[in-house]
Amino acid sequence: MADDDEEEKKVYSYEGARERGDVIEVTESAGGITKTENVELLGARSGKGKAMFPNNDVYEGEYCEGTRSGYGTYTYAAPPPADEDAEEEEQKPVAVYEGTWVDGEKAGVGTMTYGDGGKYRGAWVNGKRSGIGTFYYPNGDIYSGDWEDGKKHGIGTYIYKATQARLKATWNNGACVSGEFTDRHGNVYQGHFSGDATSIGYVHGGKFVLSSGAIAAAKMPVNTGFAKTGFCPVSYYGPKGPHVGSVDHPVTVHGVTYLLSAGAVDMFREDPIRFLPQFGGYCAVGVAFGKLVPVDPTNYKFVDDKLYLFSNDPVNTKPMFEADPVDMLAKANANWVAFGGDLRM
Repeated sequence: MADDDEEEKKVYSYEGARERGDVIEVTESAGGITKTENVELLGARSGKGKAMFPNNDVYEGEYCEGTRSGYGTYTYAAPPPADEDAEEEEQKPVAVYEGTWVDGEKAGVGTMTYGDGGKYRGAWVNGKRSGIGTFYYPNGDIYSGDWEDGKKHGIGTYIYKATQARLKATWNNGACVSGEFTDRHGNVYQGHFSGDATSIGYVHGGKFVLSSGAIAAAKMPVNTGFAKTGFCPVSYYGPKGPHVGSVDHPVTVHGVTYLLSAGAVDMFREDPIRFLPQFGGYCAVGVAFGKLVPVDPTNYKFVDDKLYLFSNDPVNTKPMFEADPVDMLAKANANWVAFGGDLRM
């Protein structure tokens, strides 16, 4: 194959300032003649420069003693297309970081703009979001507050664009622990939470302060009708599909008794949250429309290994869910929180 037909191999390159390099003595002998000369080696990158990497990443900014230090911009290139025969189109970067660096790591203050439309502006430590910063999510949500090791940690506020709700809370390793959730109507929940900002759930023991001034204790709604059908929650995850459990193997969770198959009791007791249907066993479409609707236990669907149930009376609601599951779940999750539900169930 001719050289011009071969794909050009990409290598690392650097253009910019350097420190003075070491000088070494090089001796060469040829034809009985010996020549000796001093050669200055390349010094460490120092000052302003531009580096281009084999994967098409680019850094342009300041260096010190050979590493990125000071202010600079790093562009994370998109990976090559999976289909090698596809026409080449200009790929948007995966992300672009603009800010300060220390010893080759993002550190200090900087802005990371992601290819999906998200953006983080704030403090960095050892290449991760740490300190005070604000994340603007692609869907319009905003979190502003404390970070540690790349996760929400400390005090921060999460604003939901779609529902206009606001969550001011204490966070631990990315999970919401306790605080105050205010919906668009001014109703407030105060207490402990479970889950992260995208799957937040109330924990029993908190209180609701309604916009009318009324106060109520948090109590999660559970579809006892589903439990009374006798269907074993674990059976949905088995090879035979959903079936009725045994009256000889009842297990009670949050005051509701479920019938289990003989071989499923220990699994269920160890981790009931894993097997129980979402939204307390109510119809997922009904919850999306703000209603607690009973279900047909044989009408179900898994999404991300979570079990969702649907109604069949008067119509089958599952096709409505399947038409736009992302939108349905966004609405249902928001409504379930308003009902006082735990999004783990």
